[in-house]
Amino acid sequence: MGGAGRMNSLYIIWNNPKTKKSYKIGLLSRNNNYYSFSYGYQVNEAIKQGFVPFICFDDINKTYYSKRMFPMFSSRLPSKRRKNIKNILDKYGLQEYDEFLLLQKSGGKLPIDNLEFKSEGDI
Repeated sequence: MGGAGRMNSLYIIWNNPKTKKSYKIGLLSRNNNYYSFSYGYQVNEAIKQGFVPFICFDDINKTYYSKRMFPMFSSRLPSKRRKNIKNILDKYGLQEYDEFLLLQKSGGKLPIDNLEFKSEGDI
């Protein structure tokens, strides 16, 4: 995890499957003691274009907190129990399994949806 008081954040990007336009719909952050998720930025515009808020985060005006990575996001990552997890970590330059950093490095893209995770410098 990050150092004391250090905050790490990832933008959650929704890519409109029809227009291919990208929208920053929210922010996933990690402080050394908790994770937080909040909608913002372009979520209202994305909703008008067809984005549906996540069932587990149905209130677009609320900030959600958890002591662990939200399952909705951690499910996008390979299990740390995979036989080849060391190869996966090496691919992304990680020394140890860190859900947040792995999500940041991999982008968390799945073939079944139109989401990706990006750091400020990657946008």
